[in-house]
Amino acid sequence: MSWWASDERRGQIHADLISLANTVRSSDGALFFISLNNGLIGSVIYFSNESLFMTDKSQEVHVVLVSDRAARSYPAFLCVNTAAQMGHKAYIYLTSDALSIVKKGNIPEQMAGMPTLDQVLEMALKLGVKVAACGPSIEFLKANGVTKESVKPGIELDTASSFLEKALAATKNGGILTYV
Repeated sequence: MSWWASDERRGQIHADLISLANTVRSSDGALFFISLNNGLIGSVIYFSNESLFMTDKSQEVHVVLVSDRAARSYPAFLCVNTAAQMGHKAYIYLTSDALSIVKKGNIPEQMAGMPTLDQVLEMALKLGVKVAACGPSIEFLKANGVTKESVKPGIELDTASSFLEKALAATKNGGILTYV
């Protein structure tokens, strides 16, 4: 299994993960890196110590999706859609290669026997999942062709700092943050 990304892209993802780990270190929580066979990071899960014991239905799930590959995209949407169906607040932030999923006119990769990612995205929005195209800044998104006009209806634009403010605050109240 691989990231399906160039060495430069993997380097940037690694730098982003180091930055996230430094943020978490100062926020009184736990950070877990789940490694794949080849040693690359497969996903990152962050939650506060209290979340291990929380059963409250008002939990939040925050998923960061970095790939437009079906093998990663479908599980990410399955997680947020299921959380929303269970009555939890759910957020999915698409960044890096995953931005192509929310761009108008793009046809994402599909898994055999599954609904299209467009249908899964539409279901997420109907369930109340907050879906955001996310980057270091709005200017960065614009420079990469991601604007309110270029994304599918219902998609918000968000920055990494805004995302972290929401996601890390949620983890202190038992929410979950995962990086797929």
